[in-house]
Parts: sequence; C-alpha cells; structure tokens
Amino acid sequence: MGSEYLQRKNITVENRFPQRFRASLEQKFGKSAEVLRRILPVPVDAVVVTGSGMSSLLQESAKPVLSYNELPDFPQPTVAGHAGVVRHAIVEGVSLLVLTGRIHLYEGAAMQDVVAPVALAALLGARTALLLNSAGGLQPGWHTGDIMLIADTINMTFRSARRGWLYATPLSYSHPPTYFDEDLRRAIGRELTRRRVAFREGAYLGVTGPSYETPAEVRCFRLLGGQAIGMSTIHEAECAHACGMLVAGCSLISNTLHETAAAALSHEEVLEAARSGSFAIEEWIRACCRSLTHPE
Repeated sequence: MGSEYLQRKNITVENRFPQRFRASLEQKFGKSAEVLRRILPVPVDAVVVTGSGMSSLLQESAKPVLSYNELPDFPQPTVAGHAGVVRHAIVEGVSLLVLTGRIHLYEGAAMQDVVAPVALAALLGARTALLLNSAGGLQPGWHTGDIMLIADTINMTFRSARRGWLYATPLSYSHPPTYFDEDLRRAIGRELTRRRVAFREGAYLGVTGPSYETPAEVRCFRLLGGQAIGMSTIHEAECAHACGMLVAGCSLISNTLHETAAAALSHEEVLEAARSGSFAIEEWIRACCRSLTHPE
C-alpha cells in the first residue's frame, strides 16, 4: 500500500538507507521498533509527525496503539500540545504511523531525541515522512489558519542531524537541493486544489527557540527569504532524507509576525489556532496519501 508513487520514481528505502545510518538507529531505537512491530496490524508505509496542538488529528480514523512512555528508551515530549501517543490509521490505502508529539532542541534534548519519531518510523519501514508544524507567518498578507506547503528550509539553528552519530562518510556526503520532494509537493498541491482547499507555498525557517521573534528579527528573517518560522521540522526532514524517505511538510500558520511593535503571544494561542485549523491539516494528510497511491 502507498507504494505507487515510489515505484514510479524507482525509489526504495533499501537502496537509499545507508547501512551505517540503520546501525545507528537500531542501536538507539531498535527496542522501540520491535515493540511496535508486534502490535501494529500491518506494515507502515508513511509516518505523520504532528505539531503543537495537533494531537487530535485523524481522531476518528487513527486508533491509539500506545503511549511514548511504553516504548523502551524513547524520549518523552514535555511541551503542552504534544500528547506523546502513537496512533495507526489507514488513509487512502496508506498505512500511517501517526506520532502525536515531538521533542524540541529548546527542551534541552539531544539531536537523537529530536529526530526520534522519524528514526523510529524509518526502522519500521516507512518510506514517506509527512511532517507538520505550527508556525509563525512571516509573509505580509498571510493569515492565521493558512497552511503552507514547505518547499525548502532555512536552518537557523546552525545544527545538523547528521553531525556525529548520524554522519555518513564525509567524502560521500552531498547536500540535496532540498529535503522536501518537489514532485510530491506539486502532486499534493493539485490534490488540494481538487479538494478546494486553499494553500500557500514557501520556505520554512527553523530556529532553536523557545522565545518568539522580536520585530527586528522578523525584519531579518524576511530578508533571508523565510515565509514561515518555527522551532522544529528541520532536523526531522534532514534525518528522514538521510534514511531514504520521501519528505513532505506543511506548516499551519498559527500567528502572524510584524515588523513593528511585537504583539503579545502565548503558547495557548498557538494551540488554539492549531485546533481551529485541523480541517485543512487533515485534508493535507489525505491529499498526501492520495498522491502516494494515485500518482499522475
């Protein structure tokens, strides 16, 4: 299931997942993967990693499997809006591992923990990573509740998921044009258009956090070319790509940022915006799955 798109692109996890990466992931998350292999009803095609306030996504179709704290040696999210529950769903014929919660660098986490959801999915055989986040809108004219298909990233954390434990061989390493698959993004866009769901496209700028941006920082990040800004996703995308997975990403604009006096913003407002935007986000997930099973 969910393999038609990858077959058309002649891509398999096996021929893109370097053995050294696999060995590193097995050492860290192999026990957790084994627990899920025994529980999941069918093999995993793709993983969905949810953003802040998105833990109730696909609640009608995604069945709870277990909590993160039931997985051996698996990191636990500490931020509100990240439930830390593993769910499973079949959407448009795609077997989805839905991980409701991520770990952020600003929690003091190691990079291994930040990429844990994607790494676990890679060990389970997932060939596609669907990454969600709640983000601040940098682009003038964008509004809270808009969704943005991630076309590219700007890594302002100045850290790499490949550094150290996930690093391949320096001589063989080459940076991709982008971690996010352009053909898949365009297919998702066409499917969203058919579903009459409005969307934006742009570059996601990742920072460490946890503070929100000052007006001067907003001006700076706009000049750098970012359309949305957040504190996650960058390293998960890098890890997923390194593990041979196709990557698609979507930001829900949970607040808009201004170059003048900074408006007060709380995490609770971000969570509420995410809950309000759940319909568009769920449609994006369905559009992703439809694009994987019915490539044009």
